[in-house]
Amino acid sequence: MSQQNNSRSIDERLDVLTSNLELQAGMLRDLDSNIHELTADVKALTASQAASDARMSALIETVQRFVGVVEGLAILGADHEQRIKRIEGN
Repeated sequence: MSQQNNSRSIDERLDVLTSNLELQAGMLRDLDSNIHELTADVKALTASQAASDARMSALIETVQRFVGVVEGLAILGADHEQRIKRIEGN
């Protein structure tokens, strides 16, 4: 009788261990799936950030060109103002 109790006890323990192992395996599968989803999200964000960086660089270059044009026009305007003053005798 003692062996039957031990057998049942061992069988019960094996069932509990099997259930726990199956639960942990399921949790690991879910975790692996989540990691793959997060990795895909990070790749998408990285690509989006790279595109944004490229657009920002293009905008900065455009603004720098405009600044150069405006500075050139300001110099041209100052030169014209000096010529007008000379012509008017001021």
